[in-house]
Amino acid sequence: ALGYVDGSSAAAQAIQHDLVRRHIAYVHALRCALREQPAARDPELARHLDPAERAALDDEPNAGHALLHHQVLAIAELGRLGALDGWRLQQLDRSIAMLLDVQGGCERIKKTPFPQSYGFVGTKLIGVYSALLPLGMVESAGWLAIPITVLVCLAFRLIDEVGDALEDPFAMQPLALPLQAITTTIEIDLERRLGQREPPPTPTPDAQGVLM
Repeated sequence: ALGYVDGSSAAAQAIQHDLVRRHIAYVHALRCALREQPAARDPELARHLDPAERAALDDEPNAGHALLHHQVLAIAELGRLGALDGWRLQQLDRSIAMLLDVQGGCERIKKTPFPQSYGFVGTKLIGVYSALLPLGMVESAGWLAIPITVLVCLAFRLIDEVGDALEDPFAMQPLALPLQAITTTIEIDLERRLGQREPPPTPTPDAQGVLM
């Protein structure tokens, strides 16, 4: 939007600024939706919207869709003001459509349940294997059957844990996607385009090396 809009008028400049701010709010709204957090109460989202627009999200079941709707209205207003030609207007409209497609894909991943039998059967098989493995090795390996069994079963258990984490890649857990870091990085990049001198700090892993 910053490169497409003719910012020669004050009205177009204000809408251009709002488009970028609202997009920052949108990525935070999507993060909240994927982590089942209330978007209307998210401080990172709230600081990029005016009070009236933020308050309107209280009644919205899908804050991301609501913000993209406001983006479409703002883009249409830029076209009416003559700050966007037809080609650029079409390109921005396609960008909004792509965002809706990406959001829909993420929501389908979030809401599509894995059959519980997959996790249940896998966990039980690991337990049975852990109990029978030392019995089959004790005659040939002797006492070495104990550490070998521990290492092999630990490896299977870690694979099982990774499988559990992949069932919900957006959850608040160390093995999940670092959505907070991703959205903050987008916020930093866009705020720099707006000339902000004090953007949020760059996300860094915690003492355990976990990036949320």
